[in-house]
Amino acid sequence: MEWQKQRWQPNGNAEMMYVKVMTDEQLETLRKQIAVYATICEQLIEMHKNISSHQDLAGEIQFIFHRYDQLMLVYFPMSV
Repeated sequence: MEWQKQRWQPNGNAEMMYVKVMTDEQLETLRKQIAVYATICEQLIEMHKNISSHQDLAGEIQFIFHRYDQLMLVYFPMSV
């Protein structure tokens, strides 16, 4: 729609007139840039989720091994 590409601006007669702020080519370029940016953001969110879940899993494994080591020292103390 043509009115979406323009904004209202008063003129000297207190009437409203359209003032085009971007060319159609500029708007199309902006739309493409926004679409690319949105895609990149979605990919970054997925990467963050994957990395976070791996770190959580790694942290849990480290905790399990740490607890195992503690239990082993309690039940099988090493004579130094």
